[in-house]
Amino acid sequence: MLRRDFHAVRIVSGQQLHLAALNDSRRPAIVLMNHPSWWDPLIGIFLSRRFTPSRPLLAPMEAEQLAKFRFFRKLGIFGVDPDQAGALQAMQQHVISRLQGNLRHTFWVTPQGEFTDPRVPMRLRPGAAAIAAALPEVVCICMAAELVFWNDRRPELLLSARTISDDASRFGSTTGWTRVLTEGMTAAGAELAAHATARNAAAFDVLLGAESAKVSVFYDAWAKLTGRNVAIEARRRSASSRTSGEVS
Repeated sequence: MLRRDFHAVRIVSGQQLHLAALNDSRRPAIVLMNHPSWWDPLIGIFLSRRFTPSRPLLAPMEAEQLAKFRFFRKLGIFGVDPDQAGALQAMQQHVISRLQGNLRHTFWVTPQGEFTDPRVPMRLRPGAAAIAAALPEVVCICMAAELVFWNDRRPELLLSARTISDDASRFGSTTGWTRVLTEGMTAAGAELAAHATARNAAAFDVLLGAESAKVSVFYDAWAKLTGRNVAIEARRRSASSRTSGEVS
């Protein structure tokens, strides 16, 4: 689905190593992503299969939504009813017990808890921090995702990542972890926003796609017959053309 619906999936150059390093790790791991879109569970599944295939995925989803997409259960996703009293505490205990029982599991979560624009200041619910506080030597990956339109009719999916490693339980409490994870998520989002607004594809490594732009099947066929180039290229106007009033 990602290949069909996105022109490309890109990650800030070199930052896929944060995820790849988890694959051989024997430490409990949590991957936190911001929550800008419906695509987020599929993004997590794609990244898990691509970079951490030896680590089983564990992730929550609203029970109502999971009932509509039952195939997610086979991939390690479990249902949570956020309106049920005690549901979030029960989820935390479930995840902690799973990670303590098998350090190879990776817990994937969107700690904002609801769809949120990437430019909105980061506010995390305490569940992920509480889980991290209960797991000595846990490794947390803070990830940011954005869907943007550049030069193709399909959007680009942009990603950034950074690692927070608790080597000596130095963050301690849920409060300490909330602060550290909020800082990590905010920094990942700010870095990604800067690259996204610069529209600089060279700042990213391509994980999927990035084929030549296409406008439509019919236009593509006509272009091939006439020898025209259908790729839409964005050009930057020079400072001199802007000041002289020339149209590029």
